Amino acid sequence: MEPVEVVKQIYEAFGRGDISEVLSRVTPDVSWVDPGFPDVPYAGVRRGREGVADFFHSLRVHVELTSFEAHTFVTSGPDVVVFGGLEGRDRHTGARFRSDWAMRWKVQDGLVTFHQSYADTSAIARALGTVRPILVEAAG
Repeated sequence: MEPVEVVKQIYEAFGRGDISEVLSRVTPDVSWVDPGFPDVPYAGVRRGREGVADFFHSLRVHVELTSFEAHTFVTSGPDVVVFGGLEGRDRHTGARFRSDWAMRWKVQDGLVTFHQSYADTSAIARALGTVRPILVEAAG
């Protein structure tokens, strides 16, 4: 199976809420990187299927995604880069956020060995109430 097809199947499974299907598409020692730790509570570097399962559990605890769309897929050998957008809200406060995103995937032998996400973590952290805006006063 082509790497881009593996990635598309992962997005389809995520869209259905089928995390066990997502986990079946990653290697036992996958590296899963999501930026923003510690300001984004579900972010961090995780290893293995248990780490990926923990990522999705933490995401579900903190965030309700109201929109998640993959728009553009770019491939080069085992690498797939996807551009998209998301909207969501904090499950506890209802504060909303939106962000464009990019995700990098490395696929070998039909399984993901590496995943890294890039998003507007500042907007997400503000909506989740973990970061307060810094006000800078102009020198007078």
